[in-house]
Amino acid sequence: MTETWREKVAERGWALELPLLCETEGRVRGRLKGRPEHFIVEEIPAYLPSGEGEHLFLQVRKTDCTTEDVVWMLADAFHVDSRDVGMAGLKDRYAVATQWLSVLFRGDESRGLQSFESNGGVEVLQVTRHSNKLRTSHLKENRFDIVLDALQGEVDEEALARRVERLSTVGFPNYFGSQRFGFDGANVTQGLRVLAGRFRAKGRKRRLLISAVQSAVFNCVLAERLVGDGVDCVQVGDVLQRVESGGCFLCTEDALADARRRFELGELVLTGPIPGEKMLSTEGRPLELERAAARQIGVTWGRVEGDEGLLPMEAGGKLANGSRRPLVVRPRGLGYQRIEGKLRFRFGLPPGCYATELLRGMVEPSPGPS
Repeated sequence: MTETWREKVAERGWALELPLLCETEGRVRGRLKGRPEHFIVEEIPAYLPSGEGEHLFLQVRKTDCTTEDVVWMLADAFHVDSRDVGMAGLKDRYAVATQWLSVLFRGDESRGLQSFESNGGVEVLQVTRHSNKLRTSHLKENRFDIVLDALQGEVDEEALARRVERLSTVGFPNYFGSQRFGFDGANVTQGLRVLAGRFRAKGRKRRLLISAVQSAVFNCVLAERLVGDGVDCVQVGDVLQRVESGGCFLCTEDALADARRRFELGELVLTGPIPGEKMLSTEGRPLELERAAARQIGVTWGRVEGDEGLLPMEAGGKLANGSRRPLVVRPRGLGYQRIEGKLRFRFGLPPGCYATELLRGMVEPSPGPS
């Protein structure tokens, strides 16, 4: 094992070739995102709007623009602050993405809609109303339809089928994708400056930068666990999440046997840290690993002796309260088909998971747009 990925994690908190659950040899080689329509994603909302309320809900289909671009278009068209625009999640720029957004707007929306629809790259599919703002947690899953073109060499379909089966049953490492960290990890660098009080950022920008630091810690923890203790066995001190309800709990010595049984049944998953003062903490060896990973990035949380000089996540305020995230995720309905010299993958993922990280288990991509 080389130290290359460790050096990158310590420096930036991410690396495109962070360790995987399966071997990398024999993956299909080709080009991702050769065209926007080769990367299609559709949000499946947690609920549908009621049809009444002060928040205007719009289902839009965007092509080759970011969700942030759409937020600013809506704010400009309806003459509201961007903070009055809600969304369930960020979607890739170089893609065709269908998602819901909300706007706090009580008047006649016709003129605002006309102005918004004049923007290129965005199509309005539905317009209705609801009583509350759309927020990040208001999302059931994302469904993907992705085409890999410019295939290189012969495709070993038997090997690919085995990979699909393994990913469906065992899952894939739930890393944050490189797009979370910005070009060359710039979001992490700026996020650390925010925590140190050396860079001012407000609103969504501040949230993004602080989240990049938290995500870097998570990726580092997951990478270390994969090459160390592994992610296939529960330890005393782990924090587990119930798949059905999403609730988390600490695994004690008394609960270990039952936790391992339920983990094997797929009822529980291991979690890693989105570090913050209010995060449910691990104990023992898992906590030592998480603290060590945070030190690599340069941060800490809570009052810990010996961490003087590290940046406290508490400096991020409410944006850095912290939470837990599954270390491994199983895709829903993963399958593929051959189409005219290309490969087409379809699957569903929970909110916050990156399709590119799942695809790394099957595809060795050629460089393309992000």
